[in-house]
Amino acid sequence: MVQSYEERTAGGCAYAANKAAPTVPRPDREMPQGTHKWELSWAVKENLMRYRHPAACCDWGEGEWRFREAIGHIHCTGVNDKTHRLNLYGSARLDGDQLWVYRPLGMAVPKVPWGVYQPADHYRLCANIYDDNWRLRNESTGKLLMVNGYSGSLHLNYLDKGSHIFHTESGVICPSGVFHFIDDSLAWEYEEWEVENKHWCKDTEGRKYDRV
Repeated sequence: MVQSYEERTAGGCAYAANKAAPTVPRPDREMPQGTHKWELSWAVKENLMRYRHPAACCDWGEGEWRFREAIGHIHCTGVNDKTHRLNLYGSARLDGDQLWVYRPLGMAVPKVPWGVYQPADHYRLCANIYDDNWRLRNESTGKLLMVNGYSGSLHLNYLDKGSHIFHTESGVICPSGVFHFIDDSLAWEYEEWEVENKHWCKDTEGRKYDRV
């Protein structure tokens, strides 16, 4: 069973210390329309999630927005181990305190390497600030894995107003230790990897993979 926000914050989540929801600052400017590069991170001092448009991305310039909730599908191009930010690519729209994200229209389905398959579930994502790696926690089983980063089609789910975001789909941990997000609604093509002599196969619809 997926834990509630109260259960997950009982151990001392940064947000739990502040029972009153922090005020989301009014943005200085609107979000740019269309497809852009973005950075997603947790603003510790404000107890809010932060969505950033890097200044070097295009002529539009730099911008930052805070939000309390987020949902949607967007492409993750990797992580920054030093700033503890997720690098994203797609479009975004801020509706009050809620952020909506979208995969680029017409984008080719990214290839996902062979590896250790993680079934569709509710995964908590978090930077390990004490080391250059990242946490991957299955909220249903409580199983915690350390990975070297994230990549792929992220199904972003952030509705509990805590300090972590979630991926609500399946994924694969490749031989280099990166967790590749999978959107099960897409048709996936896998690179030919074999890990620890474990073979893999497609299901009858040719989309999901699992161990034989």
